[in-house]
Amino acid sequence: MRRKQENILTVTKIRDIPFIRVVSGINIVNDFPKHIHADLCIGIITHGKRIISAKGKSMLLDRDDIFVINPGEPHGCISPEMSSHSYVVINIEQRLISDIAKKLSIYRKEIIFENYITDKTDLTLRMKRLIDTLLNSNMLLDRESRLYSFLEMLIRYHSSSKKEIPVPEKRNSIIQKAKGHIDNNFIDEISLDELSQISGVSPFYLNRLFCSEVGISPHSYQIHRRIEKSKELLLKSGSIAEVSLNMGFTDQSHFSKFFRKIVGATPGNYIKHNMV
Repeated sequence: MRRKQENILTVTKIRDIPFIRVVSGINIVNDFPKHIHADLCIGIITHGKRIISAKGKSMLLDRDDIFVINPGEPHGCISPEMSSHSYVVINIEQRLISDIAKKLSIYRKEIIFENYITDKTDLTLRMKRLIDTLLNSNMLLDRESRLYSFLEMLIRYHSSSKKEIPVPEKRNSIIQKAKGHIDNNFIDEISLDELSQISGVSPFYLNRLFCSEVGISPHSYQIHRRIEKSKELLLKSGSIAEVSLNMGFTDQSHFSKFFRKIVGATPGNYIKHNMV
């Protein structure tokens, strides 16, 4: 006799980002009648199939398909042939979307998103990375960078507001201000809003410009600065635990993972072959 799979639904609040939640459904078999949500819901199918109805249209969604339910939009969900499916949904408060519209110079009362994105675009990969980062990264700047990058792409290419975002002048000055702030405060927790205020542009534009001009995200740049300083401190103290704590990492394993990725050796191996 085939064992029935357990249905699991979890809701995760994201530390330091109070306006979003991540909802994960595993082995869900249920038909949800027409209903509405106050928040914007951006979901991705991770297993099986799901039928979603919105704006008078029903769509059979498969693995890696993305669905977007606008705030206050009536919709229903069905498990085809009562087969189980799994999904992850990011719930975002409406006030954040309105704030984003202002920062992108979009003067609409509201942004209306497409309900179905099924062409397996780069957006799919970005959403998977965003979910992983929101649930597993200990770095605020990392979580914010991926969130803002994803939302900008969603707004630019999959909403009623499809328009080019104005490009400010003095790109080098903007980058230098952001880099300078990270250079002087790389041990501290830094947010995109903080960098945005210092550089004088929106967090969306700053994040995109930084990645384009520097070649890595603001978060990656901050990690590189920490690791460079760590190399110096490791050879002075010889204590991996002490250096990882002083450099702002949550624990030694977190520090060692980034150190090995960037330096190519573990902190212990680096000490062994370089300490006089």
